Amino acid sequence: MVQIKKSLVDIAYEIIEEKIVTLCLEPGMIISEKQISEEIGIGRMPVREALKRLEGSHLIHVMPRRGMMIAEIKLEEIFQQIELRRAIEGLVMRDAAINATVEERENFLRLAEEFEAANLKNDSKESVRIDNLFNLLSVKACKNPFLKEALKPLHALARRLYYINYSKNKKLIDKINDSHYILMKMIAEGDSEGALEISNNIIDNVELLYKDSYLKGLI
Repeated sequence: MVQIKKSLVDIAYEIIEEKIVTLCLEPGMIISEKQISEEIGIGRMPVREALKRLEGSHLIHVMPRRGMMIAEIKLEEIFQQIELRRAIEGLVMRDAAINATVEERENFLRLAEEFEAANLKNDSKESVRIDNLFNLLSVKACKNPFLKEALKPLHALARRLYYINYSKNKKLIDKINDSHYILMKMIAEGDSEGALEISNNIIDNVELLYKDSYLKGLI
């Protein structure tokens, strides 16, 4: 597999995004460009550009004269995100199953194995990491740049909520994880209709998870 050299902006973006998703940077926390630059050991210019991208992904809000705030989790926004994901995520998975290259199909199978292993270990951080790789591979494999751009900002928001709920409702999380494993294999095998159906089932269970979390006061 060809390795593409990442820019410092890309590296900074990935590091900061992971810190937000895994709650090292908690919702509502005020941060500064200088603080983040020193913390991750990357210069302020790349960090500034990465923070702009994160603002575009709705993970950071600029606070005039105060710095930047890690986006809070708001119930109404969660269900707005679900509504949009329901409309487009299935299309991405269906088209990925149709259009993926041989190499991409091999990568889907590899991720399926890694995802299953991470969940057997109850490793939430590793599961979130693999889920991110799966999302990136899916939007690449679907070969539709418009779907890719529509879905991309939702993925980090979804992973943060997934991480928060990982150990809070194991029954639903296990259902979602099992479905992800099956979905990865279906895309690898070219089963477009099965991928669409499983993707829709995942969204149904994610919605149930968030409703349960809300009732329990977790979000």
